[in-house]
Amino acid sequence: MKDVLNLPDLAFVRYCQRTYQVNRGVYNTIEQWFYECGISKVQERRALVLMFLKQLAASNEKCTFGAGGLKQHLRIFWLSSMTKNTSHS
Repeated sequence: MKDVLNLPDLAFVRYCQRTYQVNRGVYNTIEQWFYECGISKVQERRALVLMFLKQLAASNEKCTFGAGGLKQHLRIFWLSSMTKNTSHS
């Protein structure tokens, strides 16, 4: 996974597109959302992007990306991540 996190920007975006079938707009929305949550380090943000996309792909739930669907999934992911992080402290 470390190799993927260290890819140049365009190569990382293309990896996400190929692996998780998300277009550039969806990727940018996810990446920007984590940035706005305070994740300013690129590798940390990329790790979260990959965890989010992997979790989304693993769920059997149909994910819609329009009309707030993506941001709703991001909020749920973020809250569950924060809960997991605080429960291990």
